Amino acid sequence: MSKEKFDTSGFVCDKVAVENAGAQKAFARGMFRPVFNAASDCVFCIGLDGTGVDRVAAAVADRLGMQFLTVQDPGLLMNDITAAQGAAVAVSELCLQDADARRLLKKQGRVFYVMPDIPELVRHMPEAAREDFITRVHAVEPLCFEALDFMLQPERTPGQQAACVAEALGLCGLQVAQEEEEGIVWENEEGI
Repeated sequence: MSKEKFDTSGFVCDKVAVENAGAQKAFARGMFRPVFNAASDCVFCIGLDGTGVDRVAAAVADRLGMQFLTVQDPGLLMNDITAAQGAAVAVSELCLQDADARRLLKKQGRVFYVMPDIPELVRHMPEAAREDFITRVHAVEPLCFEALDFMLQPERTPGQQAACVAEALGLCGLQVAQEEEEGIVWENEEGI
């Protein structure tokens, strides 16, 4: 049996020393973002209205000890966001229509797209509403992709989504330790 050399040409071969590595995390090649601070930074939950964006943002606020806000009016978005520190913000579908608002979201915090469970939603809709809903999906989803930092899968409960947000922000270990100390157990809607 002969040993062939394993091809490692596609692997990372260079390490780069990052000055003050504890204060920053890489999020894309050559770009850095400060470590997330739940006391001063914002989490923005975006998606189609009626698909649970408010419930997810409320669960994130509860889980991370943040304030919960909803923003319905794109004209007030700038004021609401600059006033919000340490907030989980549910952003309405209407706000996503504005290109400046989408850029502001990315600049001011971490943006999570709450993906809709389209087959499940359509199954429960009256026939007359389905075409309008699909048209909204086609209009809003590209705007969400433009603004997002992270995607949240549709088949999870708001509490499970909040756990995914904490993990994506690097707060999972801290949160789990706090919850164990406080005796908190997260369950899905079936109590599992």
